[in-house]
Amino acid sequence: MIISKERIAAAFACIMLPMLMQLKMLSSVPDKVKAIYDQEQKVIIAPDSLANPEIRPDAVFDRTLSNSWKIQFTHYTGTDSRSHLPDEKSTYIQMELSLTHFPGNPPILNPLKKLILWPGNYDEGSFTRNYARPSKIRLIFFKQELVDVDREFRLSDPPSYIAERIILLPDAEGPQSIDLDFLPSFMDSKIFPENIFQIWVRIEILDIYHGKKFADKISIAEIDYFNARSEHLQFQASQDSITAEKENSSIKK
Repeated sequence: MIISKERIAAAFACIMLPMLMQLKMLSSVPDKVKAIYDQEQKVIIAPDSLANPEIRPDAVFDRTLSNSWKIQFTHYTGTDSRSHLPDEKSTYIQMELSLTHFPGNPPILNPLKKLILWPGNYDEGSFTRNYARPSKIRLIFFKQELVDVDREFRLSDPPSYIAERIILLPDAEGPQSIDLDFLPSFMDSKIFPENIFQIWVRIEILDIYHGKKFADKISIAEIDYFNARSEHLQFQASQDSITAEKENSSIKK
């Protein structure tokens, strides 16, 4: 049976067309959009962090337990959080976490599932209670819409409130996992960046376990999070880091 050149060309076109369309779709996503999804440098806000270089809120995302965010605890006296704005007496850290969707055609929902905290201090290679640890926290979540402004995909207005929950933490070594099943669901997106939001969280520290050496100075080593469709490696990297530090410490002894 002789197959004509026309039929060969048509079959080749049928095979190549979906691949070319996929490549076109991927190439049409601007580098700035990829940068938004791939960024590791989170925007982190904490009291006095600009005036006092010893307060390092960025330490909670540096993928190592040997650096900690340390801050003097201000005893919380407020009872009303309706404004959802931290007052001058709040002890808090606020940061952006992740977008609500993966890029794609159409974008894929990727809701937050867990928040992971490593309270305490690991600066010397193992967990200590020398610094204070949070015992009661308020998680306040915000959303910030991603908008297409001249194809720049900029974040729009300031973040708006979506949910909050008060959490009691045990005084224990290792990661504290908090389920985020109280967060609202988001709509599907037919095309990027429709219905896509950046999620922020503010962690307000309402009460503490006092430290042995620094009674009211809080230390938090790491903060991480898990999405429905992606698992961040920061938690595992932190775990590997502290394991390696313990092994090195035992070898030296």
